[in-house]
Amino acid sequence: QIEKLEDISFCWSLDGKERAWHEKYTEAVEFYKEHGHIRVTKKNNPSLYNWIESQGKRYKEMKGHKPLSSEDLELLEQIDFPFFENQPRMAWTTMYADLVKYQKENDGRFPTSHKDDPGLNRWMRQQRHRIRSAY
Repeated sequence: QIEKLEDISFCWSLDGKERAWHEKYTEAVEFYKEHGHIRVTKKNNPSLYNWIESQGKRYKEMKGHKPLSSEDLELLEQIDFPFFENQPRMAWTTMYADLVKYQKENDGRFPTSHKDDPGLNRWMRQQRHRIRSAY
């Protein structure tokens, strides 16, 4: 039963912000089903356009914007969000495998700067942020 509910992106949380996020996500899914893409214009749907822009800022971890959770990222990947274009999918297990590989190839070290591996460095920051937010 839980799996069936999760298959339809059932929102388990009663938190107002999370509920609002899932409501906008559902609206984005409907747009995607109707149009085959998620490139919404400000003119046609200003509210959804602003939400999509906000998700892009969260994805890029811009100052003042809480990073996307891995669950949110997975949901957004399902509808080909615009900020995933021309970028590899950042599934947690793939990024973890990349981190292990990097560590093995670099004498047990982790990437310490953005120049070492920008994508992996961003993913590591997201993991640190998530653990700090959880406690």
